[in-house]
Amino acid sequence: PPGALRVKGVGSSAGMGRCVVPVPIHELLASSGPTSQELALTAAKPGVYFEENQVELSAAARSIVAAMATCIIDEEHSVRLEGHTSTGEPDAVAIKRAIAVRDVLLGLGVARVSLKAE
Repeated sequence: PPGALRVKGVGSSAGMGRCVVPVPIHELLASSGPTSQELALTAAKPGVYFEENQVELSAAARSIVAAMATCIIDEEHSVRLEGHTSTGEPDAVAIKRAIAVRDVLLGLGVARVSLKAE
């Protein structure tokens, strides 16, 4: 959850072997942006949405990802990209969606080391 910490294993520069350091968890969420007419009729929040069983980003989703890219670059964040699916969609679609977003972010200048698709 945002504001929480995770533990990351690192090498010690003092020659004491491996150690762990706390790393803050940040969540990057869209707070505004275009939504489809269908989503506008629901309580869905702005975000990166896909058509059912699809992995290609719409123009609206690309504009949201572009704003996120600016934030990632400016703030030097590392980001874990998580793909999700709706009930009935194959699980494999989730990782393909995360990879699609990763590829767009890379194309927008985000460093590969800043991204991990899951």
